[in-house]
Amino acid sequence: MESLWLGSKTGLRDPMSENRKYVLSVRFTDRSVQHFAFPSQTDLVRIAAKIERLLESDALAFQLEGRLLVLSTRHIQSVEISPAPEPLPDTVIRNVRRL
Repeated sequence: MESLWLGSKTGLRDPMSENRKYVLSVRFTDRSVQHFAFPSQTDLVRIAAKIERLLESDALAFQLEGRLLVLSTRHIQSVEISPAPEPLPDTVIRNVRRL
């Protein structure tokens, strides 16, 4: 099973986003929602590739309070990251509003 490990300690970082905090909300197929907070971890050069791997992976993996948490994407309905990380993959439609 391929999983996406959220976090990287290598690469160039944007000094403006170094201290940026993100909230990741995971909505499951049973309609429950879990929220996770984390600091900026991925260099700007690789963020788009990591998001694309997230969409293709079988699981999400988090280092959470000294533990490893692995969530199967089969049970995930949607994932939201706020604020949106930059740069975004080319497949993302930008500046969208909900009606």
